[in-house]
Amino acid sequence: MIEIINFLNNIGIHINISDSSSPVLLFVFSILVLSLINLFCVLNIILYLCVIYISSNQEILDKISKNILLLKIFNFYKNTRIFYLVIEFIFLLFILGSIIWLCIRV
Repeated sequence: MIEIINFLNNIGIHINISDSSSPVLLFVFSILVLSLINLFCVLNIILYLCVIYISSNQEILDKISKNILLLKIFNFYKNTRIFYLVIEFIFLLFILGSIIWLCIRV
């Protein structure tokens, strides 16, 4: 838990949570962390699908080849296997299910 709080502090989200914090604050923090993980899963899936679309369009490929950073990102996602995408989608559904389950329990 300390590592997650330090990570969030490093990216600019300052949260003060201790052992004496209210349970509602801990619940909100848990939902925040699960939602951030979920957001990254959705972004990975969207980027992968965009790369698949871009790879079939030659005009966009020519424009991407001029930018080194975009080309590296494109090659990274182009070399990603469909198995990774399936695991990412299962992880996305698991996290969404966890959020729903936690909210129903409250």
